[in-house]
Amino acid sequence: SMGATCSSPQQQQQQQQQQQQQQGGGDGGGDGGGAAAAPRRPVAALAEVAGRGVACAAGRAVYFPRDGAAWTGHAKAVTGLAPLPPGGGGAALLLSCGRDGALAIWGPDDGGGDGGGAATVHMLDGAHELSATAVAALGPVAAASGGRDNRVVTWDLERREAVASRWKARNLVRCLGGLGGGALIAQGAEDLAVRIWDSRSSEAAPAQEITGYM
Repeated sequence: SMGATCSSPQQQQQQQQQQQQQQGGGDGGGDGGGAAAAPRRPVAALAEVAGRGVACAAGRAVYFPRDGAAWTGHAKAVTGLAPLPPGGGGAALLLSCGRDGALAIWGPDDGGGDGGGAATVHMLDGAHELSATAVAALGPVAAASGGRDNRVVTWDLERREAVASRWKARNLVRCLGGLGGGALIAQGAEDLAVRIWDSRSSEAAPAQEITGYM
C-alpha cells in the first residue's frame, strides 16, 4: 500500500533551502562582488586571473573557487571569459561576454568593495545584437568578441568602444583566439569553417577561410 511520508520541521526547512538555492541557480545576482556559495549551474568557461586564480563562468556570475568570491554584472548567463595581460596602463583583469549580448570589463577592487571579492565592472551593453558567445584578449587594452549575430568585433577597452565590426552570413561564432600578438583573430563558426581576421584592418572579408576539416 502507498502512504504519505512525514518529515520533521528541520527536514522541511532544509528542503526549502535546497529548493531556493536550486531556483536561484547560484547566479550571483548581487551588486558586483562578494563571497558566494559554489555555483549550481554548469560551468561555461574558465580563465586564470592574475592574483585571483581560476575564474569560472556559471550562470550570471564569475566565481573564484579559491576564495568563494563572485563577480556579477551580466543580465543573462556568462558564456565566455578572457584574462587580460598586464601593461598598457590598463588595470583591467578579465573580460567576459554573455547571452545578454554584452561584454563586461572587470578590474580590481576600487576601495568601495570588500577588498577580496568585489571588482569594478564596466558594461559594454549592446556589444552584439544577439548572444555574445566568445571573447579573446588581443593585448592589455584590446580585445575581440563574437556572437550569434554573425559578427566579429574588435574593441578598444581603454576607450570602451568598438574599433571595427565584421559581419559574414552564417558566421555564428563559437570560439575566438588571438594570434601573432593580437594582430590576427582566429574564430570557429557553426558553419564548420575557421576564419582568420586581420585585427588591424576593417575589411569585411576574412584574410583566410579554412573549410573541410569537419
